[in-house]
Amino acid sequence: VGALFAGLLAPRIFPDYYEFPQALAVCALLAWILFERSSAATFRFALTLFLVGYVSWIAIDSAKGARLAARNFYGTLRVSDSGGVRKLLHGAITHGSQFLAPDHRRQATTYYGPASGAALAIEHATPGPRRIGLVGLGAGTLAAYGRPGDYYRFYEINPLVIRVAESDFTYLKDCPARVEVVGQSRVLPAAKVRLSRARGGGGRRRPAVTPARAGSGIRRPRAGCLLRRLDPRALADRRSVSDLLS
Repeated sequence: VGALFAGLLAPRIFPDYYEFPQALAVCALLAWILFERSSAATFRFALTLFLVGYVSWIAIDSAKGARLAARNFYGTLRVSDSGGVRKLLHGAITHGSQFLAPDHRRQATTYYGPASGAALAIEHATPGPRRIGLVGLGAGTLAAYGRPGDYYRFYEINPLVIRVAESDFTYLKDCPARVEVVGQSRVLPAAKVRLSRARGGGGRRRPAVTPARAGSGIRRPRAGCLLRRLDPRALADRRSVSDLLS
């Protein structure tokens, strides 16, 4: 029952993991009612309620300054603005940021800056129009490297991430390349499997660069499918390949 509530119901009614401290409070109350009510037990119950209240306050306070706080089956997302920068957080992990100033908003940030492995792989890809396949969308940061004539395809299994990238960030809409986002409705059973059958516009041409940022969701069997779909001369983010084969 608890797993069903946390996995199916809680994401529809809470923007964050508010059910966790509430469950702790209920467990503490049941333990205090069902077992011996000694002074020590009462003290433990009061201490638990204090800790639950403190954790709840932290969770609520962290969402106060958020431009957006949302949650679905895949976790929680928050978008916040600070110091002229808009940041996307998936739980406690930053999944992209963007400068708000119009003159700088096409500048790639965080771990996709100009000196990153993904940026260098894209910039040193085959000459002429480039075909770039990307596993994981985040804020859409890597679209900042798109040029006219390029083709970028993002694979993202979380529909909430797609909505946030399109509504709260401008990397995708500012990109002069042709951009396609393959979402959950076209992913069976996951974005990584869809990539193994990738054709893209232009017949059987394969991606020339594939930075993968979807984390632990890809493992050896699917990694083999992904790598076989690359152009024989393709480049891949070394960190991504390391993650894929871990």
